[in-house]
Amino acid sequence: AAAASRAMHGRVKKDVVELPAEELEKQREQVRTARALFGKLLDLRQARTYSQQTFDMTSKALQFHPEFPTIWGYRREILTSGVLAETAEPKGLFEAEMKLLEKALRRTQKVYSIWFHRKWTVERLFELCGSDVVAAKKVLDVELELCGRLLEVDERNFHCWNHRAHAMGLMLRLISRSGSDGPAADVVGEEKIGGPPAPAAEAAPAAAAEAAPAAAVAA
Repeated sequence: AAAASRAMHGRVKKDVVELPAEELEKQREQVRTARALFGKLLDLRQARTYSQQTFDMTSKALQFHPEFPTIWGYRREILTSGVLAETAEPKGLFEAEMKLLEKALRRTQKVYSIWFHRKWTVERLFELCGSDVVAAKKVLDVELELCGRLLEVDERNFHCWNHRAHAMGLMLRLISRSGSDGPAADVVGEEKIGGPPAPAAEAAPAAAAEAAPAAAVAA
């Protein structure tokens, strides 16, 4: 019974560690600073203030707390406003965005707003590749590799399964560009044969995701 109380869905619960008073106060100060920053950003978004400074503020906020969907949405608005074009080219901006998302996913792998923003960013990079099939395939290879690693850790992560299905849908679009004998077709064939195994309880939704990647793209 004791062992069962410490586990849920096959995952062992970690013991709670009490922090020293100094560390608790440090955390409280960080929370107060973050609240002020988030409040300021919400006001700036409402005022439709798009600038390099506000963009940098969202970076700081999301590194502290990456589970705030409104800030990710504000960041998308800034990225598409055109104000950052003076300091960086689009592809570089979105590649930097992927690095921020990697940091966010290291902290938590089951937050919808993070996965939504990654999907959005991948789509922007995919479109920026244009007719360069090799470059587009590299973008998608990163996503498939990421999903493979995360699913090895937790095969129940449906956010990751959905992202993988979306990446495969984009890979199918590459086939339509490069032809059935192009490099993208090879990847799709390999994924159909050797994708990450799903447990019995997850096999049905995983199979559904694999069967309808085009629907994921359309959505």
